[in-house]
Amino acid sequence: MNKALISVVIPAYNLPEYTAKTIDSIMSQTYRPIEIVISDDNSPISLKALVKAKQDKCDAGINIKYFRQQLNLGYYGNLQFVQNEAVGKYFLMLDHDDWLIDNDFFTESINAMESKSDCFISFCNSLYEKSTHPFLDIYYENWHYINGGAYIKNNLFNDLTPARGAVIMRLDKLRDLNYKDYFIDNASAKKISIYPDEAFVSIYLLASLGSVAVSGRMVSIEGEPIGSNSTTIEWESESFGIKAFAQYFKLYEYFKKTNFHEGVDAIFQNFINIHLVSKINIALLRYLKFQKLAIVFMSISFLKYNIRLLFSLPRNLFIKLKILVTGMIRKIFKF
Repeated sequence: MNKALISVVIPAYNLPEYTAKTIDSIMSQTYRPIEIVISDDNSPISLKALVKAKQDKCDAGINIKYFRQQLNLGYYGNLQFVQNEAVGKYFLMLDHDDWLIDNDFFTESINAMESKSDCFISFCNSLYEKSTHPFLDIYYENWHYINGGAYIKNNLFNDLTPARGAVIMRLDKLRDLNYKDYFIDNASAKKISIYPDEAFVSIYLLASLGSVAVSGRMVSIEGEPIGSNSTTIEWESESFGIKAFAQYFKLYEYFKKTNFHEGVDAIFQNFINIHLVSKINIALLRYLKFQKLAIVFMSISFLKYNIRLLFSLPRNLFIKLKILVTGMIRKIFKF
């Protein structure tokens, strides 16, 4: 029986020593066939020679597709690019500074999905490069199945938010759902002057179809090099609420249309309680065609953000005053 292709998409920029480890860890997987789609985002240190060396070592079950961008797309744009180039039934988003440590990860995860007809997404546990503490506080290695609606409502932004490199998804199902429609394209993002986030959109969509397979087995390492995606100024320049607002509004509309009540409730809570916007973004509302509900959600979110900020000021001032007084005392008494 022929196995289905899995596409591993890697948005890359510099860090060839990390990217080499990333590719090697994929090649060590026991599963075949594998497609690796890597896009070098016009980095000063070209990854072409590195990828060519890895291509020469590939067995017949692995194909590496390499692209080098002529203009820098940024992390979000580069991630969208590699996803568009993937053709597998399954896919995994693996950052260029992360790597896999369980050689049976693909095999076990795909088996878990294929064992349950309504399961189109699975995820495992990860470790941080500079810490021994796991990404998720779960330790069972066998597979558990969680109702997708319950997962979205109770776990996704609570105790079971997985690392990107530990999640395997059914790409064919995402295509059936026209998943690209839920993302802001790079050109629109530049007009709006925001830096979007992929915002777990694919996880939301697939979890809404049925169940989610979960295991606590350690399958990947979250790399933490200087200048990694998660530590750049560009990545941290805006609140998550702004970066994910349009995607979540589109998801809200979809869940409302399909009567997926857990999804509607989860997105509503995101807007008004969890991922608040720090400013009213008129360009973003224009992108959403000034829909009344989008204006209402953004206004409430902005109001809640400022109320939280207001109530946090006395505490922050007290902390700063305490630090100042402590410093003065130490300076006066020299201890």
